[in-house]
Amino acid sequence: MSARILFPGSNIALKTPAYLVEQTERFYRDVVGLRPAGSRRSYQFGEMTIWLDEVPGLSQPEAWLELQTADLDRARAHLADHGIAAEPVEDLPPGYQGFWCRSPSGLVHLVSLEGE
Repeated sequence: MSARILFPGSNIALKTPAYLVEQTERFYRDVVGLRPAGSRRSYQFGEMTIWLDEVPGLSQPEAWLELQTADLDRARAHLADHGIAAEPVEDLPPGYQGFWCRSPSGLVHLVSLEGE
């Protein structure tokens, strides 16, 4: 059996319409009781971190997931072999080692270099 190319990352981005951000933050903080993860609007979710990202003009929330890999080129080729192309979904910070793609259902994934 070959080594896994992709594996779960530690981040979940909840892209949230501006009109729902405060209520969503209160839900995770006050109702669910999640601990802040250190950054504004981020909360520990087990071993993962939920990031609440306010997106003006968005009509409904979206969940974006992170996948990690030890080899970005191999991961990109593996996904392409399965009909999944890298997409310029959102700008990444300069020098960031990663790319975006979507699952067949349209769910956005950040594929990042392990440890990034």
